[in-house]
Amino acid sequence: MSDNASSKSYKFLKKLGVNIWLKTTVKDYDGSIAVTSATNFNTKTLIWSAGVMGSPISNMDKSLNRGKRVITDQYNKVKGYEDVFAIGDVACIESEADKRGYLMLASVAGQQGEHLAKNLNAIANKKKMKAFVYNDRGTMATIGRNKAVVDLPFLKFSGIIAWFTWMFLHLMLLVDFRNRLVVLLNWSWSYLRNDKGLRLVIRKVKRKEG
Repeated sequence: MSDNASSKSYKFLKKLGVNIWLKTTVKDYDGSIAVTSATNFNTKTLIWSAGVMGSPISNMDKSLNRGKRVITDQYNKVKGYEDVFAIGDVACIESEADKRGYLMLASVAGQQGEHLAKNLNAIANKKKMKAFVYNDRGTMATIGRNKAVVDLPFLKFSGIIAWFTWMFLHLMLLVDFRNRLVVLLNWSWSYLRNDKGLRLVIRKVKRKEG
């Protein structure tokens, strides 16, 4: 995201009491002490989040980039193959301007899926395929209660307005009016009660004996 979103997120997290170390790597963890390139600290809980990596298919090593993403052309056709296509997080449309390809976002995958469907129909009807071009409608992220950042092509903002924008958009992305109404009521109730539930779906599991 933008430098504005990064700096605002940093400030929001600091206000929430989060300790932040930039340009720092974890070197070791023994269950009690986390050793980093900046400092060591005691912790019984360590959560590692490092993105995703594709699961390569055998005999496709030449079609993968450094991140194990499948290299495709502008039509989402896998490098070295004429009838194999790849889209979403696992795929990477490389160009001279950007060897990393598009970011691994749901918006990219959704547009690629819709575009590929049209190209497959074009192939079936013996018509020319069209190159994929991502339409960046913006990116947003929520950080906490009344805290979010929004990067639109024409505007960048943060804070409570960004948070309500994030909530409204996610509400509108739900399938039907009933779902939107139920979620809106639940969110409103949680907001008024300052509910900080984990939002986890936990079910009782009956284990078979023996």
